[in-house]
Amino acid sequence: MFVPYFPLKGSGGRAVDEIAEHHGATAAQIRLAWLLRRSPATLPIPGTLSIEHLKENLAALEIELTDAEFDALS
Repeated sequence: MFVPYFPLKGSGGRAVDEIAEHHGATAAQIRLAWLLRRSPATLPIPGTLSIEHLKENLAALEIELTDAEFDALS
């Protein structure tokens, strides 16, 4: 069973910003990395109209959140 979920806007606050800075990533990339780690049955489907934004979204696949980071965002 798959459930749509949209965590990209406004969730996580300061923790997202701090973790993003630590990884040299954007807040959206951190939110996607969190979502990808959250469950193997979760499929993020971020929409975009630009190639640059698509590349930014795909870069989230390379981010490995630590257990502490994941817990801080959960």
